[in-house]
Amino acid sequence: PTFQDFTENVETFVLDFDGDVYGKTVTVSFKKYLREISTFSSPDELRRQIERDAEISRSTPWKI
Repeated sequence: PTFQDFTENVETFVLDFDGDVYGKTVTVSFKKYLREISTFSSPDELRRQIERDAEISRSTPWKI
């Protein structure tokens, strides 16, 4: 429910990826739950949260 509009989906932010995957099949593996579902009042607020989430993800030792 990014901006108060809830539909079931998964929003995925891929760290340090510079490519085009639109129209392609990708596999997403869940490694750790970062935070509760949130709504955001603006795109800027969402961007700040994504930056905080990315910091947490980069500093977490993931086991694959």
